Amino acid sequence: MMKNKSVIVLLFATAGIISGFALSADAIVDFEWTSSSGEPYYAGEEVTLTANVSELDDDSIITYEWDFGDGHTASGKTVTHQFASGINNVTLNLRRTVIAGEETAAYAIWANSTTKAGALTILSTENTIKGIMHSNNDVTITGSKHNITGSIEYVSEYSGPDEFTHNVTTPRPFPVHYNISEYKPGGQKAVAAQAEGKYHLNESLSVGPDSTLDGLYFVNGTASLIGNTIRGVFTIVAKGDIHISGTNLNCSAYSGDLLFFSNGSSLQISQSNSYYGGTTYAPEGEIQISGKSNRIYGPILGDTVRLSTSGYESESGWHGITALKTINVSNEVNAGRSIKVSDPGSCYIGAFVPIELSFNVTENVSACLMVDGCEVWGKDTLSTIEKVTWLPMSSGKHVITSYLYARNGAECDNSSRVTTIYIKKVTS
Repeated sequence: MMKNKSVIVLLFATAGIISGFALSADAIVDFEWTSSSGEPYYAGEEVTLTANVSELDDDSIITYEWDFGDGHTASGKTVTHQFASGINNVTLNLRRTVIAGEETAAYAIWANSTTKAGALTILSTENTIKGIMHSNNDVTITGSKHNITGSIEYVSEYSGPDEFTHNVTTPRPFPVHYNISEYKPGGQKAVAAQAEGKYHLNESLSVGPDSTLDGLYFVNGTASLIGNTIRGVFTIVAKGDIHISGTNLNCSAYSGDLLFFSNGSSLQISQSNSYYGGTTYAPEGEIQISGKSNRIYGPILGDTVRLSTSGYESESGWHGITALKTINVSNEVNAGRSIKVSDPGSCYIGAFVPIELSFNVTENVSACLMVDGCEVWGKDTLSTIEKVTWLPMSSGKHVITSYLYARNGAECDNSSRVTTIYIKKVTS
């Protein structure tokens, strides 16, 4: 018994309202999109969106963040997405470095967690911190002889000396966000490093004493730098944890201002008398820094941050943590478009151009697909996505229909299963 007939059609995309916001007096952010076929795209077809920013160097842009208006997001200058039928409000959110003359805040430490106790904790004595400290939760400062020159922002609770300027703020996202996909093979940062012959892909990374690193290292697992006098101009991006331990290390950022990026749960720096020039970033993890007389020239950005260090200012210079001004960002800048994917009822298709029909269900059923009343595919037990290629024998308008059957002959209830069919041109 045939149940739940659905008429499925090819869908076009048409542009709606366009709005843009200025980066500066001369720079405008906008975006464009194209389908994989190069023609008006169909529902479920992969669509490429590309950000366009005039009068602004790409190197000045830190992140591109996309919201497709359907619960899905992506990062990067160029992204892909599949849109369903209807109106989708797409927004591009751009972060950039500051322009000369703009007023901005310089953050030395940022603890992003809104829920974890001890989000930002400073222990030991004689810490020198130059720049604003921010916690989306609480702040705890113990010990003595700290030299903190910036204000301290917190959301939940402040426990520390009253001599330091501290004020309540609201939870906010990181002032800077690094997208790990840009450092993976084929990513924008990876391609740039590869062009210089300085891209290194590792399953894990273990570096010992007296080693020199050069370039961008992408690590699928964990990374460790254990030993004295490790040096170089490099960036380490790891899917797992990063551990650094040793004395007399001299490390400077290679890729932009980024030095260490851990996508794991822990980023640890320990021991003494070392220099770290660049951003330390662990968006999902805890950053732990210990030791004495380390110089960290760059912000520390983690889900939680714990310092048990000691540093001081002396005649030979300061030791401690300071913000790196070049990574500060101004207010976010947005561009938005309302993208409408319409349903014309049927669609013109060229002869002998393969069309892919993708049938998606969530439970075991029987199903068939028909084109212009003729069955082109059927299956008795269907429990996952099925893809069928249909080759039209003639040009013109074609109506594609789907039929669902319950395996036991009972009536199918469409409310309990997904029955979407995506259709796209396979080749031209």
